[in-house]
Amino acid sequence: MIPDKIHTILSLSNSKWQKKDIETLASYFSTLKDDVKCNEWANAILRTIEIMKKQGVDSNEILAFISKAKNAFIHSSPRSNKQICDMLEEECILYINIGEMDKAFQCAKDYLFWAISHIKKTAANNAMGYFSFRTFSKYSLSDIKNETISLAHPSVFNDPLDTMFLFSLECYIKNLSSLPKEKQEFKLMLKKATNYIKLRCFVGNRKDGNEVLISDVSNLMWAHYANGHRGFCVEYTLDDDFFNQNEQDSLIFIHEIDYQNQLLLDGNLSIRKMLLQKAADWSYENEMRLLFFSPNNNNAYPTLKCPNCIKAIYLGTKCSELNAEEMRKAIGNKNIPLYRMEVNKKDLTHLDPVRIG
Repeated sequence: MIPDKIHTILSLSNSKWQKKDIETLASYFSTLKDDVKCNEWANAILRTIEIMKKQGVDSNEILAFISKAKNAFIHSSPRSNKQICDMLEEECILYINIGEMDKAFQCAKDYLFWAISHIKKTAANNAMGYFSFRTFSKYSLSDIKNETISLAHPSVFNDPLDTMFLFSLECYIKNLSSLPKEKQEFKLMLKKATNYIKLRCFVGNRKDGNEVLISDVSNLMWAHYANGHRGFCVEYTLDDDFFNQNEQDSLIFIHEIDYQNQLLLDGNLSIRKMLLQKAADWSYENEMRLLFFSPNNNNAYPTLKCPNCIKAIYLGTKCSELNAEEMRKAIGNKNIPLYRMEVNKKDLTHLDPVRIG
Protein backbone atom coordinates (compact mmCIF):
# COMPACT_ATOMS: atom_id res chain seq x y z
CA MET A 1 0.00 0.00 0.00
CA ILE A 2 1.24 3.48 -0.86
CA PRO A 3 1.90 5.52 2.32
CA ASP A 4 -0.49 8.33 3.27
CA LYS A 5 2.26 10.91 2.81
CA ILE A 6 2.62 9.95 -0.86
CA HIS A 7 -1.16 9.87 -1.38
CA THR A 8 -1.39 13.36 0.08
CA ILE A 9 1.15 14.73 -2.37
CA LEU A 10 -0.52 13.00 -5.32
CA SER A 11 -3.89 14.49 -4.37
CA LEU A 12 -2.59 18.09 -4.29
CA SER A 13 -3.83 20.45 -6.99
CA ASN A 14 -1.27 21.45 -9.59
CA SER A 15 -0.74 24.92 -8.09
CA LYS A 16 0.25 23.55 -4.68
CA TRP A 17 3.02 21.25 -5.87
CA GLN A 18 6.53 22.15 -4.76
CA LYS A 19 9.93 20.94 -5.92
CA LYS A 20 10.42 18.95 -2.73
CA ASP A 21 7.16 17.06 -3.41
CA ILE A 22 8.41 15.98 -6.83
CA GLU A 23 11.70 14.90 -5.29
CA THR A 24 9.84 12.87 -2.65
CA LEU A 25 7.75 11.09 -5.29
CA ALA A 26 10.75 10.45 -7.54
CA SER A 27 12.66 8.91 -4.63
CA TYR A 28 9.72 6.75 -3.52
CA PHE A 29 8.77 5.33 -6.92
CA SER A 30 12.34 4.61 -8.01
CA THR A 31 12.74 1.69 -5.58
CA LEU A 32 11.17 -1.79 -5.48
CA LYS A 33 7.67 -1.93 -3.99
CA ASP A 34 6.46 -5.53 -3.78
CA ASP A 35 3.72 -4.57 -1.32
CA VAL A 36 2.02 -2.02 -3.60
CA LYS A 37 -0.78 -3.15 -5.90
CA CYS A 38 -0.01 -3.00 -9.61
CA ASN A 39 -2.70 -0.52 -10.69
CA GLU A 40 -2.17 1.73 -7.69
CA TRP A 41 1.58 1.96 -8.29
CA ALA A 42 1.33 2.43 -12.06
CA ASN A 43 -1.37 5.10 -11.80
CA ALA A 44 0.69 6.96 -9.20
CA ILE A 45 3.76 6.89 -11.49
CA LEU A 46 1.73 8.18 -14.43
CA ARG A 47 0.21 10.88 -12.20
CA THR A 48 3.71 11.93 -11.13
CA ILE A 49 4.79 12.19 -14.79
CA GLU A 50 1.72 14.30 -15.56
CA ILE A 51 2.44 16.74 -12.72
CA MET A 52 6.15 16.96 -13.58
CA LYS A 53 5.17 17.99 -17.12
CA LYS A 54 2.70 20.61 -15.87
CA GLN A 55 5.25 22.01 -13.44
CA GLY A 56 7.70 22.50 -16.30
CA VAL A 57 10.27 20.01 -15.01
CA ASP A 58 13.10 19.52 -17.51
CA SER A 59 12.37 16.66 -19.95
CA ASN A 60 15.67 14.93 -19.19
CA GLU A 61 14.80 14.94 -15.48
CA ILE A 62 11.40 13.42 -16.23
CA LEU A 63 13.03 10.79 -18.45
CA ALA A 64 15.45 9.89 -15.68
CA PHE A 65 12.50 9.45 -13.32
CA ILE A 66 10.56 7.29 -15.81
CA SER A 67 13.58 5.07 -16.39
CA LYS A 68 14.10 4.40 -12.67
CA ALA A 69 10.40 4.07 -11.84
CA LYS A 70 9.74 1.79 -14.82
CA ASN A 71 12.65 -0.51 -13.96
CA ALA A 72 11.56 -0.72 -10.32
CA PHE A 73 8.01 -1.47 -11.46
CA ILE A 74 9.16 -4.23 -13.84
CA HIS A 75 11.48 -5.91 -11.34
CA SER A 76 9.07 -5.98 -8.41
CA SER A 77 6.30 -8.59 -8.14
CA PRO A 78 4.75 -9.60 -11.50
CA ARG A 79 3.28 -6.47 -13.01
CA SER A 80 0.77 -5.71 -15.73
CA ASN A 81 2.29 -5.30 -19.17
CA LYS A 82 -0.33 -2.68 -20.00
CA GLN A 83 1.00 -0.30 -17.36
CA ILE A 84 4.56 -0.87 -18.56
CA CYS A 85 3.37 0.06 -22.07
CA ASP A 86 1.73 3.23 -20.71
CA MET A 87 5.07 4.30 -19.20
CA LEU A 88 6.93 3.48 -22.40
CA GLU A 89 4.48 5.59 -24.39
CA GLU A 90 5.17 8.57 -22.11
CA GLU A 91 8.90 7.93 -22.42
CA CYS A 92 8.69 7.68 -26.21
CA ILE A 93 6.77 10.96 -26.50
CA LEU A 94 9.27 12.80 -24.30
CA TYR A 95 12.18 11.58 -26.42
CA ILE A 96 10.33 12.72 -29.55
CA ASN A 97 9.78 16.15 -28.00
CA ILE A 98 13.51 16.65 -27.37
CA GLY A 99 14.51 15.26 -30.76
CA GLU A 100 16.08 12.00 -29.52
CA MET A 101 14.46 9.96 -32.29
CA ASP A 102 16.65 6.86 -31.94
CA LYS A 103 15.79 6.57 -28.26
CA ALA A 104 12.12 7.23 -29.04
CA PHE A 105 12.17 4.43 -31.60
CA GLN A 106 13.73 2.06 -29.05
CA CYS A 107 10.87 2.91 -26.67
CA ALA A 108 8.34 2.13 -29.42
CA LYS A 109 9.99 -1.25 -30.01
CA ASP A 110 10.04 -1.93 -26.26
CA TYR A 111 6.35 -0.99 -26.16
CA LEU A 112 5.60 -3.66 -28.77
CA PHE A 113 7.76 -6.20 -26.93
CA TRP A 114 5.80 -5.79 -23.70
CA ALA A 115 2.44 -5.62 -25.50
CA ILE A 116 3.12 -8.84 -27.42
CA SER A 117 4.63 -10.64 -24.42
CA HIS A 118 1.31 -10.06 -22.63
CA ILE A 119 -0.30 -12.62 -24.97
CA LYS A 120 -1.00 -15.85 -23.12
CA LYS A 121 1.05 -18.39 -25.02
CA THR A 122 -0.37 -21.62 -26.42
CA ALA A 123 1.64 -24.56 -25.14
CA ALA A 124 3.46 -26.16 -28.06
CA ASN A 125 2.56 -29.80 -28.60
CA ASN A 126 5.85 -31.58 -29.27
CA ALA A 127 4.04 -34.55 -30.81
CA MET A 128 1.76 -32.56 -33.10
CA GLY A 129 2.51 -31.84 -36.73
CA TYR A 130 2.52 -28.27 -38.03
CA PHE A 131 2.00 -28.09 -41.80
CA SER A 132 3.48 -25.35 -43.97
CA PHE A 133 2.53 -25.06 -47.67
CA ARG A 134 5.13 -23.62 -50.05
CA THR A 135 5.81 -22.95 -53.69
CA PHE A 136 9.13 -24.10 -55.16
CA SER A 137 11.81 -21.40 -55.03
CA LYS A 138 15.41 -21.10 -53.99
CA TYR A 139 14.19 -19.65 -50.69
CA SER A 140 11.77 -22.45 -49.83
CA LEU A 141 14.31 -25.11 -50.82
CA SER A 142 16.92 -23.31 -48.71
CA ASP A 143 14.70 -23.84 -45.67
CA ILE A 144 14.78 -27.58 -46.36
CA LYS A 145 18.49 -27.75 -47.09
CA ASN A 146 19.48 -25.68 -44.04
CA GLU A 147 16.71 -26.90 -41.71
CA THR A 148 15.39 -23.42 -41.03
CA ILE A 149 12.00 -21.74 -40.84
CA SER A 150 11.81 -18.40 -42.60
CA LEU A 151 9.37 -15.72 -41.50
CA ALA A 152 7.87 -12.63 -43.12
CA HIS A 153 6.14 -9.39 -42.25
CA PRO A 154 2.33 -9.72 -42.45
CA SER A 155 2.16 -6.93 -45.06
CA VAL A 156 3.09 -9.55 -47.68
CA PHE A 157 0.16 -11.82 -46.71
CA ASN A 158 -2.93 -12.25 -48.88
CA ASP A 159 -5.44 -10.84 -46.39
CA PRO A 160 -5.64 -7.00 -46.17
CA LEU A 161 -6.84 -7.37 -42.56
CA ASP A 162 -3.84 -9.46 -41.55
CA THR A 163 -3.04 -8.29 -39.05
CA MET A 164 -5.81 -6.16 -37.59
CA PHE A 165 -3.11 -4.42 -35.55
CA LEU A 166 -1.43 -3.07 -38.70
CA PHE A 167 -4.81 -2.20 -40.19
CA SER A 168 -5.83 -0.28 -37.06
CA LEU A 169 -2.58 1.70 -37.09
CA GLU A 170 -3.15 2.57 -40.74
CA CYS A 171 -6.62 3.85 -39.81
CA TYR A 172 -5.17 5.97 -37.02
CA ILE A 173 -2.54 7.39 -39.34
CA LYS A 174 -5.16 8.35 -41.94
CA ASN A 175 -6.95 10.34 -39.22
CA LEU A 176 -3.94 11.77 -37.40
CA SER A 177 -5.40 15.27 -37.31
CA SER A 178 -7.97 14.08 -34.78
CA LEU A 179 -5.22 13.17 -32.30
CA PRO A 180 -3.02 15.45 -30.14
CA LYS A 181 0.33 16.13 -31.84
CA GLU A 182 2.31 14.01 -29.38
CA LYS A 183 -0.07 11.07 -29.94
CA GLN A 184 0.35 11.50 -33.70
CA GLU A 185 4.12 11.18 -33.38
CA PHE A 186 3.80 8.14 -31.14
CA LYS A 187 1.46 6.33 -33.54
CA LEU A 188 3.84 6.98 -36.44
CA MET A 189 6.76 5.68 -34.39
CA LEU A 190 4.77 2.60 -33.36
CA LYS A 191 3.86 1.91 -36.99
CA LYS A 192 7.56 1.98 -37.88
CA ALA A 193 8.30 -0.45 -35.03
CA THR A 194 5.79 -2.99 -36.39
CA ASN A 195 8.31 -3.77 -39.14
CA TYR A 196 10.02 -5.95 -36.53
CA ILE A 197 6.99 -8.26 -36.24
CA LYS A 198 7.54 -11.42 -38.30
CA LEU A 199 5.16 -14.34 -38.72
CA ARG A 200 4.90 -17.83 -40.19
CA CYS A 201 1.57 -19.59 -40.73
CA PHE A 202 0.96 -23.30 -40.21
CA VAL A 203 -2.00 -25.62 -40.33
CA GLY A 204 -2.36 -26.98 -36.81
CA ASN A 205 -4.69 -28.98 -34.64
CA ARG A 206 -8.43 -28.86 -35.11
CA LYS A 207 -10.80 -27.12 -32.71
CA ASP A 208 -11.73 -30.50 -31.25
CA GLY A 209 -8.11 -30.85 -30.14
CA ASN A 210 -7.36 -33.84 -32.37
CA GLU A 211 -4.18 -33.96 -34.41
CA VAL A 212 -4.43 -33.10 -38.08
CA LEU A 213 -3.00 -35.48 -40.68
CA ILE A 214 -1.96 -34.27 -44.12
CA SER A 215 -4.93 -36.13 -45.62
CA ASP A 216 -7.25 -34.12 -43.33
CA VAL A 217 -6.03 -30.75 -44.56
CA SER A 218 -8.37 -28.82 -46.86
CA ASN A 219 -7.50 -29.15 -50.55
CA LEU A 220 -7.83 -25.36 -50.71
CA MET A 221 -4.49 -25.10 -48.88
CA TRP A 222 -2.81 -26.89 -51.79
CA ALA A 223 -4.61 -24.65 -54.28
CA HIS A 224 -3.98 -21.33 -52.50
CA TYR A 225 -0.53 -21.76 -50.94
CA ALA A 226 1.25 -24.49 -52.93
CA ASN A 227 0.98 -23.08 -56.43
CA GLY A 228 -2.15 -24.97 -57.42
CA HIS A 229 -0.87 -28.37 -56.14
CA ARG A 230 2.49 -27.85 -57.90
CA GLY A 231 4.29 -26.97 -54.70
CA PHE A 232 4.91 -28.89 -51.50
CA CYS A 233 4.03 -29.08 -47.82
CA VAL A 234 6.46 -29.49 -44.92
CA GLU A 235 5.34 -31.16 -41.71
CA TYR A 236 7.23 -29.88 -38.66
CA THR A 237 7.36 -30.94 -35.05
CA LEU A 238 8.43 -27.97 -32.95
CA ASP A 239 10.04 -28.88 -29.64
CA ASP A 240 11.11 -26.84 -26.62
CA ASP A 241 14.61 -26.30 -28.03
CA PHE A 242 13.09 -24.52 -31.02
CA PHE A 243 11.20 -22.04 -28.84
CA ASN A 244 14.15 -21.55 -26.50
CA GLN A 245 16.51 -20.24 -29.19
CA ASN A 246 15.49 -16.68 -28.37
CA GLU A 247 17.79 -13.89 -29.29
CA GLN A 248 18.26 -11.34 -26.52
CA ASP A 249 15.02 -9.47 -25.82
CA SER A 250 13.13 -11.46 -28.47
CA LEU A 251 9.89 -13.44 -28.44
CA ILE A 252 9.14 -16.73 -30.21
CA PHE A 253 5.82 -18.48 -29.66
CA ILE A 254 2.97 -20.17 -31.49
CA HIS A 255 -0.73 -19.50 -31.03
CA GLU A 256 -3.94 -20.61 -32.68
CA ILE A 257 -5.93 -18.10 -34.73
CA ASP A 258 -9.31 -16.99 -33.38
CA TYR A 259 -11.82 -16.89 -36.25
CA GLN A 260 -14.71 -14.43 -35.95
CA ASN A 261 -17.84 -13.87 -38.04
CA GLN A 262 -17.47 -10.13 -37.50
CA LEU A 263 -14.36 -8.01 -36.96
CA LEU A 264 -14.73 -4.60 -35.37
CA LEU A 265 -12.16 -1.94 -34.53
CA ASP A 266 -12.63 -0.23 -31.21
CA GLY A 267 -10.44 1.16 -28.47
CA ASN A 268 -10.84 -1.93 -26.30
CA LEU A 269 -9.19 -4.42 -28.65
CA SER A 270 -6.13 -6.06 -27.15
CA ILE A 271 -2.88 -6.71 -29.01
CA ARG A 272 -3.70 -10.42 -28.78
CA LYS A 273 -6.97 -9.97 -30.65
CA MET A 274 -5.48 -7.66 -33.24
CA LEU A 275 -2.60 -10.05 -34.01
CA LEU A 276 -4.50 -13.32 -33.72
CA GLN A 277 -8.03 -12.72 -35.00
CA LYS A 278 -9.16 -13.34 -38.58
CA ALA A 279 -12.46 -13.46 -40.40
CA ALA A 280 -14.31 -16.78 -40.30
CA ASP A 281 -13.88 -17.03 -44.09
CA TRP A 282 -10.33 -18.23 -43.36
CA SER A 283 -11.31 -20.89 -40.82
CA TYR A 284 -10.61 -23.73 -43.26
CA GLU A 285 -6.92 -23.02 -42.68
CA ASN A 286 -6.97 -24.11 -38.99
CA GLU A 287 -4.05 -21.74 -38.61
CA MET A 288 -1.43 -21.90 -35.89
CA ARG A 289 0.58 -18.69 -36.08
CA LEU A 290 4.28 -18.58 -35.26
CA LEU A 291 5.20 -15.10 -34.05
CA PHE A 292 8.74 -13.77 -33.82
CA PHE A 293 9.54 -10.32 -32.49
CA SER A 294 13.09 -9.12 -32.02
CA PRO A 295 13.75 -5.38 -31.59
CA ASN A 296 17.31 -5.99 -32.80
CA ASN A 297 16.51 -7.98 -35.96
CA ASN A 298 14.94 -6.12 -38.87
CA ASN A 299 15.80 -8.70 -41.51
CA ALA A 300 12.93 -8.74 -44.00
CA TYR A 301 12.88 -12.55 -43.97
CA PRO A 302 14.62 -13.79 -40.81
CA THR A 303 15.15 -17.51 -40.31
CA LEU A 304 14.92 -19.65 -37.19
CA LYS A 305 16.98 -22.81 -36.82
CA CYS A 306 14.95 -26.03 -36.62
CA PRO A 307 17.38 -28.98 -36.68
CA ASN A 308 15.60 -32.36 -36.82
CA CYS A 309 12.19 -30.62 -36.80
CA ILE A 310 11.10 -31.70 -40.30
CA LYS A 311 8.93 -34.78 -39.87
CA ALA A 312 7.98 -35.28 -43.52
CA ILE A 313 7.65 -33.50 -46.87
CA TYR A 314 4.68 -33.90 -49.20
CA LEU A 315 4.73 -33.01 -52.91
CA GLY A 316 1.57 -31.76 -54.59
CA THR A 317 -0.32 -33.90 -57.09
CA LYS A 318 0.89 -31.64 -59.94
CA CYS A 319 4.49 -31.35 -58.79
CA SER A 320 6.86 -31.82 -61.73
CA GLU A 321 9.58 -34.47 -61.76
CA LEU A 322 12.12 -31.67 -62.10
CA ASN A 323 10.95 -30.09 -58.85
CA ALA A 324 10.71 -33.48 -57.17
CA GLU A 325 14.38 -34.00 -57.98
CA GLU A 326 15.23 -30.55 -56.62
CA MET A 327 13.52 -31.54 -53.40
CA ARG A 328 15.53 -34.76 -53.17
CA LYS A 329 18.72 -32.72 -53.53
CA ALA A 330 17.60 -30.32 -50.80
CA ILE A 331 16.85 -33.22 -48.47
CA GLY A 332 20.22 -34.80 -49.20
CA ASN A 333 21.16 -37.41 -46.60
CA LYS A 334 18.79 -36.09 -43.96
CA ASN A 335 16.35 -38.66 -42.60
CA ILE A 336 13.20 -36.96 -43.96
CA PRO A 337 10.46 -39.10 -45.58
CA LEU A 338 9.24 -37.80 -48.95
CA TYR A 339 5.67 -38.33 -50.18
CA ARG A 340 3.59 -37.38 -53.19
CA MET A 341 -0.11 -36.64 -52.77
CA GLU A 342 -2.54 -38.68 -54.89
CA VAL A 343 -6.30 -38.55 -55.31
CA ASN A 344 -8.09 -41.13 -53.18
CA LYS A 345 -9.83 -43.41 -55.72
CA LYS A 346 -12.64 -44.25 -53.25
CA ASP A 347 -13.27 -40.62 -52.29
CA LEU A 348 -12.21 -38.15 -54.95
CA THR A 349 -12.48 -35.22 -52.53
CA HIS A 350 -9.54 -36.52 -50.50
CA LEU A 351 -5.82 -36.66 -51.15
CA ASP A 352 -3.58 -39.34 -49.64
CA PRO A 353 0.22 -39.37 -49.27
CA VAL A 354 2.21 -42.05 -51.09
CA ARG A 355 5.83 -42.61 -49.99
CA ILE A 356 8.37 -42.00 -52.77
CA GLY A 357 11.57 -41.46 -50.85
